[in-house]
Amino acid sequence: VYLNKNPKPEIDVAIEPSGNREVATYFIGGRSDNQSNFEGRIDEVAFFQGVPSSLVPQSDSKGK
Repeated sequence: VYLNKNPKPEIDVAIEPSGNREVATYFIGGRSDNQSNFEGRIDEVAFFQGVPSSLVPQSDSKGK
């Protein structure tokens, strides 16, 4: 989880869907049993395969 474009992840976890990989269900801000849910304060969620390029450190002009 990259919070507010911070290049260091706040949370780093691998998620593997079980069963049919074409129909995966993720619960964001809550649980499947509807207990301990967030209070509607998550604005946006995106899943990436790896780190978004905007968060990868860029080398300087000398190639370092």
